[in-house]
Amino acid sequence: MMKERLERLYQGLEEKEKEYGRKIHLVAVTKHYDLDRIDQSIEYGVKAIGENRAQEFLEKADHLKDRVELHFIGHLQRNKVRQIVPYVDLIHSVDSIRLLKEIQKQAESLDKIQELLIQVNIAKEEQKYGFMVDEVEEAMVEASKLPNIRVKGLMMMAPFADNPEDVRLFFRETSELFDLYKEKHYNNVDMEFLSMGMSGDYEVAIEEGSNMVRIGSYIYKEEE
Repeated sequence: MMKERLERLYQGLEEKEKEYGRKIHLVAVTKHYDLDRIDQSIEYGVKAIGENRAQEFLEKADHLKDRVELHFIGHLQRNKVRQIVPYVDLIHSVDSIRLLKEIQKQAESLDKIQELLIQVNIAKEEQKYGFMVDEVEEAMVEASKLPNIRVKGLMMMAPFADNPEDVRLFFRETSELFDLYKEKHYNNVDMEFLSMGMSGDYEVAIEEGSNMVRIGSYIYKEEE
């Protein structure tokens, strides 16, 4: 049952928080799942919802706003930014300078400070979006010139692997990058969140430094 799975998940995250001495944030990923199941999860304690398609995000936003944090975690096309920004609390997937500038433009028009994460393609996968490691500094410098955005950290998606140990190194490298930029000082940058780890690998991600995990299927899968 969803309630029992969420209780186990929260208990496990609480144990990890004690072990590593940091708050770990859960983002419940709701793609393909209907509002009834999402409402159920909110009743059971979910406080942040993540959606990875603009259309689905917009269909759910009115129903969910003011009840939970709304996170956008998928590839965001620039032509969707204007629709997304009025609702979204945190954009995880900023993967280009042009997207940064478009978010600035739309946030400024709403007199809003838009929080976001810089997506890093740590494994250099051609089919994945994100800044390469050597491009992250350029993104931070650009962000420092944009008064209506706040970079709150980094996000990465690990390569698919049957065994999460196979991607541990990618989590570690992203965590080291996060720590590096935490020590640097840029305007409009406050390195608070390291978003990495999903249903199959979040425990390894936390061991390597994640403080925000994106979990969907484990929470929302249909009862057997």
